Amino acid sequence: MFTRSIIEPVRNTGFRQTDHFHHSHATGIDFQQRIVHVESVLKPGALYDLNYDKLVIGVGALSNTFGTPGVTEHAFFLKVSMRSLIN
Repeated sequence: MFTRSIIEPVRNTGFRQTDHFHHSHATGIDFQQRIVHVESVLKPGALYDLNYDKLVIGVGALSNTFGTPGVTEHAFFLKVSMRSLIN
């Protein structure tokens, strides 16, 4: 039985230039001007704008521990799809 990940690490996408990826939080979007206002995660307080042609919003996710004590400290959360199982 094999499984495939339902997530893809950014490091595997093969960005060609360093400005192809921005580790930042969006603080606002101007859809008319096609500009995303962002704050850098690496340099908090550094605000800048990004122009875009096409915008893809990836919101991310956190695993739910259901309030079970010790889960966060002692468990590894896996992101796999049951549909990717090969019989």
